[in-house]
Amino acid sequence: IIEDGTVSASVSELPSEDIIMLNDDMKIGGEFVNCMTLDRCDYYFDGELQEENGFVLNIAERANRLERAVKLHQDYHVKVDVVPSSLYLVCETPEKFTICVNGTEIAKKIDGWVIDKSFHKIDISSYIQAGENTISFDCEFVQSDEFYANLRKAYVFESEKNKLSYDMEIEPIYLMGNFGVKTEGEWIQLGRNSMRYIGDFVIDKAPETIHVKNMQQQGIPFFCGTLELHGELDIQGENPVLLLETLAWNVVKVEINGIEKTLLAEKKLNLSEFGVSGKTEVKFTLTNNLRNLMGPHHLKIGEAIGVGPHRFFKESCIWNKSPEASWYDDYC
Repeated sequence: IIEDGTVSASVSELPSEDIIMLNDDMKIGGEFVNCMTLDRCDYYFDGELQEENGFVLNIAERANRLERAVKLHQDYHVKVDVVPSSLYLVCETPEKFTICVNGTEIAKKIDGWVIDKSFHKIDISSYIQAGENTISFDCEFVQSDEFYANLRKAYVFESEKNKLSYDMEIEPIYLMGNFGVKTEGEWIQLGRNSMRYIGDFVIDKAPETIHVKNMQQQGIPFFCGTLELHGELDIQGENPVLLLETLAWNVVKVEINGIEKTLLAEKKLNLSEFGVSGKTEVKFTLTNNLRNLMGPHHLKIGEAIGVGPHRFFKESCIWNKSPEASWYDDYC
């Protein structure tokens, strides 16, 4: 640009991109730790069945309405095709429960925590068998008199609701370990890049390879953590660019030729920076968030734009007085 503002020469065009896609299966490497959410169980109050295969968050809200102590029994049912080499039960406040696996009370020896210090790991690999398994929780479920009074006030005053605090809560539990989750039911594509699954979840052998498209259908529907993948890229062209449009991970690390690049919001990676061409080995380290593990899993719209307590409840309660309109039993 010269002084009078006119262009003295044409601006050169940027070189065209030689797009490279991930089209092959990749090998899973490193320590593979998978997850599975258990948010349904049969549960009993004082020996009387309340729901069969009921949603777990119904339990506390139903019990709270009684305003008294109840003897709570829960049976979570887990199908296992292949017994995994490692399997941990992950739950909050295990000290408040008697926990049995297939009728045998476990010692509840805490083996560290995952995600948050309140989520305790308990090794149950020696109690699990091929076929049907039952994980049982027993406790006396009760809140303080002060809580029951505050709950009644919370239905009237928003300020009381905002400071409502539970003495006891009943939350979903989780399994973690070296396993895959078989999903042989029906998958339905929904909006906002989400998928709905209708069918059973079955513990199976851990996957050894995976394709980058629709990973949730390949043994890791509830996966939460870091996944290491190894494969090969054929880097060709003057301006080779890797397109990652099929990946929905929070952090993607790419290592080629001893050079590592970290991507956050970016969907493209210029491969010229790695100084190699032709077929070359590549390592991906993918890290995601809590969405697929903790939900919300059961919304008619599938993927919600905004998430709050009201998104998680199936039955009317203080947090959502009319959840039925937005609820869907199957998983997204």
